[in-house]
Amino acid sequence: MNLSQDLKQIELTVAKLIAKAWSDASFKTRLIHNTTEVLREAGLQIEAVVNTNKAAAPGLQLAANGGYEIALSAAPDNFCDEKLNSKSEAPFCGCWQ
Repeated sequence: MNLSQDLKQIELTVAKLIAKAWSDASFKTRLIHNTTEVLREAGLQIEAVVNTNKAAAPGLQLAANGGYEIALSAAPDNFCDEKLNSKSEAPFCGCWQ
């Protein structure tokens, strides 16, 4: 796997974590307060903080300090979680495309 494929897989995994947080309040709390643990459980070996800024586009972003940040904005009105367990698809129904 090359670097761009690795990054794409990391972004897909983070997108699924965001979608799960949108549909499960207790998971959202865990993601916010135990980010590293949740990322490790998802198979990601990255350090990140969660930003709940409502204006930020959801997803993995570079933080100002050079690390990573997970933007966890409010769920879009057209969010659905039917693809949440898909191995290859982002859990979005056209809402981020």
